[in-house]
Amino acid sequence: MLRITQQTNPQQAKRYYSAADYYAEGQEIVGAWGGRGAGRLGLSGRVDKAAFDRLCDNLDPRTGEPLTARTRSDRTVGYDFTFSVPKSVSLLYGLTEDAAVLAAFRGAVAETMREMEAEMKTRVRKDGGDGERTTGNLVWAEYVHTTSRPVEGVPDPHLHAHMFVFNGTFDEQEGQWKAGQFRDLKRDAPYFQAAFRVRLANRLQELGYGLERTRDDFELAGVPRAVVTRFSRRTEQIEQAAGELGITDPDRKAELGATTREKKADKLTRDELRREWLGRLSDDDRRALGKAFRPSQPRERGGGGERTAVDHALGHVFAREAAVPERKLLTEALKRGVGAVTVESARRELAGRPLVRGVDKGRELVTTPEMLSAEGRLLAFARKGRGRFRPLGDPDRPISRDWLNAGQRRAIRHVLGSRDRVTLVRGAAGTGKTTLEQELGEALEAAGRAVVALAPTTPAAGVLRTEAGFDHAATVARFLVDTEMQKRASGGVVLVDEASLLGTRDMNRLFDAAAAFDA
Repeated sequence: MLRITQQTNPQQAKRYYSAADYYAEGQEIVGAWGGRGAGRLGLSGRVDKAAFDRLCDNLDPRTGEPLTARTRSDRTVGYDFTFSVPKSVSLLYGLTEDAAVLAAFRGAVAETMREMEAEMKTRVRKDGGDGERTTGNLVWAEYVHTTSRPVEGVPDPHLHAHMFVFNGTFDEQEGQWKAGQFRDLKRDAPYFQAAFRVRLANRLQELGYGLERTRDDFELAGVPRAVVTRFSRRTEQIEQAAGELGITDPDRKAELGATTREKKADKLTRDELRREWLGRLSDDDRRALGKAFRPSQPRERGGGGERTAVDHALGHVFAREAAVPERKLLTEALKRGVGAVTVESARRELAGRPLVRGVDKGRELVTTPEMLSAEGRLLAFARKGRGRFRPLGDPDRPISRDWLNAGQRRAIRHVLGSRDRVTLVRGAAGTGKTTLEQELGEALEAAGRAVVALAPTTPAAGVLRTEAGFDHAATVARFLVDTEMQKRASGGVVLVDEASLLGTRDMNRLFDAAAAFDA
């Protein structure tokens, strides 16, 4: 896992320098400097507090002079790039302290950080410029932790690294340190996370450990699921709190984690922790872990993994989108191919596919000839149906819900007065689309129009039934295979809630059904 957190408070940032508090207990490994920018500042080896603190204050660690030209009180100090391993790998290191496992983790992190560093940019504003320039250098401090925040005073094994990246990069052309542009790195975090997982998985396989791919990640083969859950108490604690508060967004859950955590544990030695962890295991658990944690000969990756992974990515991503950033395809291929591909081999396989490529605002986008054709069919259907039908209803019909706002009223009149085959209403979340649909359904019924209400997902279809008044609302998937339901739309209206979630292929099938039954 990779999580990127912005830090704007210099004093809070300085608290990352906590190795002295943990090193004696064995729960943290002394930090190390990293990045080409660190070398330029003469920083190498173990992180020292004085240099770290000066960088937090935007000062040159050697001279104490300002590092970048602008030092505002609200400036971004840096970003915490937090890399975490699967729970079974944390458990492996927690119980064995295998130095090779730690080296595999740190190596995968370092390789991913170097890839991100190569893409680092800064803003260009001199001589009337208004753009960005790639600098390719960063300064970071690495802190490796081996335990989680405690639950009831005792932490679980949790191998993770905080790579604190300072907000400074050296612009060779201008010959000075400047603030970095981290926007693209944060945007592409899913790719870097997938790349890190692939690199870690490959290193562990080279050590002789077997892997089992999960939905988006992997675990060590042979580790019982119940054991993984038993040592994930912190995750369960956050999920329980999120459930009680109705929070589902991953970013909000991360914030919740910060507000529910206990203070760092500093009372248990490493040996005491290991004894506590072993005490949670049954005899069967110990036998299973003993087998899973016993490395064999280095494992070979099977041939053809790249082809299978890229095939999956193309089918999965283009099921809903017609054109996507090429890196999104690579991300999906790496997630699918973890343990069977390398980052480089997956990239080469994708580059060799006959994709239609273009650039939009500096970002490489791709599609396929098939998707271009399908997109063209959608547009042709909508264009052909412009202005060719009688209005769906009376746009001057009185609105029965007098609390509807002006925007909702305009949308209702827009639909009722439409003479087009395809009519679109777009609204942001929380703008009352469900209430609008309820009013619209009643108006269409009054006009003698049969209405078949659909949604891309089962929960969304349920909302149409319970809140919008469409008693027989169903999913688009069901409609596409249910000819009787399609017949009920004959000469009427097909209303699709959350239509933007539909893929191009399904939308074409929906249009075909509408044409067949004159809806």
